[in-house]
Amino acid sequence: MNGVPAYSVGGKPTDAVIIGLFALHLNPDVVVSGINIGENLSYESIMTSGTVGAALEASNQGVPSLAFSLQVEDQGDKFDDPSQIRDRFFDAKRVVREVCERVLANGFPGNAHVINVNIPTPVRGGYEITRLAEKLFYTGVEERFDPRGRPYYWIDGPLHEDAEEGTDVHAVQKGIFLKQQIQTLEEVLKNKESEIEDLNNKLKALDGERENVRARVDSLLELLADIELVK
Repeated sequence: MNGVPAYSVGGKPTDAVIIGLFALHLNPDVVVSGINIGENLSYESIMTSGTVGAALEASNQGVPSLAFSLQVEDQGDKFDDPSQIRDRFFDAKRVVREVCERVLANGFPGNAHVINVNIPTPVRGGYEITRLAEKLFYTGVEERFDPRGRPYYWIDGPLHEDAEEGTDVHAVQKGIFLKQQIQTLEEVLKNKESEIEDLNNKLKALDGERENVRARVDSLLELLADIELVK
């Protein structure tokens, strides 16, 4: 394709990563997953994303990776022919090129293994590094019936429109490119260990205060005993 050897895998995105690394024995400097039609925002979305899943698989195999996703204004566009929204890829291609060039030139940020990039439609700003929001949708399930009267269920729900500032959902709603460093389990555990250590220090401080209170109570009890003896 354009003078570059290309392969097609009839499977899921993670399958493509595994086949590329272990069957074709490719040795990439970085794995790029996407461009996904539809944003991958919030913990809710990335946990079920094939695009982000492929990037995580590559990272799990020791290859730094990036996942790119393009926001859609109509959620139905996720399931339509991508050629019908070809014009939206103009900015997306530019972002992919810019981010990949920077990563190849400067390396990954410290302690980052996966970078999740979401590209808004339309683009109205620059880059912003964010944290994951909790949710992208207000999840709901609608019961429907097919022509034979058999029930089926349609998972739907409106988008969150009041996401907290500094989150990925808030940034894309403003039209800003966003990049996220997805932490590995080791990094999450390291952060949790730090939180636990802080909590233990606070508990020790509370223990010290408790001893002081107990000592004051004992002194008061001794004083009351002395008063009783005087009486």
